[in-house]
Amino acid sequence: TGSFKNYREALNGSVGQPCIPYIGLILSDLTFVHIGNSDYLQDDRIINFWKRWQQFTILHKLRYCRKWEYKFVRNDRILYFFNNFDDYMNEEAQWIQSEKIKPRQKANPYG
Repeated sequence: TGSFKNYREALNGSVGQPCIPYIGLILSDLTFVHIGNSDYLQDDRIINFWKRWQQFTILHKLRYCRKWEYKFVRNDRILYFFNNFDDYMNEEAQWIQSEKIKPRQKANPYG
């Protein structure tokens, strides 16, 4: 709802601070701009610079997020909390658990 309104406001408000962009939203925005706007105006004679400006703006935000260096300090308490990620379910185990929680319906209940 709201086309990620809260996320966009937080991202725009994070000027001067490190941020991690949501690549799904960036790709969605680029696709929307590309499909929703023609490359040329007036009988394919004039380049649609507004479309190019929109694409630049989207990619510029991504470029802005890349300029920060993230210097993470190892925190053993946090790693201990997550058990060094040794206790995780592989894909097959997740599938089995998912089937136990919500079994799939048969394609044809009468067949």
